Amino acid sequence: MKNLKDRLKAQEAVHGCWLNSGSEINAEIVGNAGFDWVLIDLEHGIGTENNLVLELQALSGCETISIVRVEALDFYGSNKSSHIIFFILSVLVDT
Repeated sequence: MKNLKDRLKAQEAVHGCWLNSGSEINAEIVGNAGFDWVLIDLEHGIGTENNLVLELQALSGCETISIVRVEALDFYGSNKSSHIIFFILSVLVDT
């Protein structure tokens, strides 16, 4: 699969899915469904850090790009899962 960033720059259509269930079974199903990206929503979803590891493991065998929407920027201070996350999305900005 071409790099997602390159595809976006080329204005190609990319298709994705948001996951907020905290389920590795759902993650595997969505990962194998042919989406270009999957976003695991930890900010508003019911999943936890423990669920995240299982979801990322389920997605690791797919060509789907994994994106994680975190609750706070310091969430990944330990870098436990950062080697299999391609993007981290944080929309919480303190001004």
